[in-house]
Amino acid sequence: MPTEMLQSYIGKKVTVVCAGSGIGFEGVIVKIEDNWIMVEGKKSTQIINGDAVNYISIKKETQKI
Repeated sequence: MPTEMLQSYIGKKVTVVCAGSGIGFEGVIVKIEDNWIMVEGKKSTQIINGDAVNYISIKKETQKI
């Protein structure tokens, strides 16, 4: 997956699903360098190879009233 288009999503909450994995990892994109994506979750931080990513779901921010 080309990581260049993800630069604008740094700081956004996402779910990342990788090849061969039935579940996704949810967290905030912290850093993107070369072909690596750092996602910080509640309990851990994942450093994910962009080539292993099937898709990334970007959460919309909800406004509290």
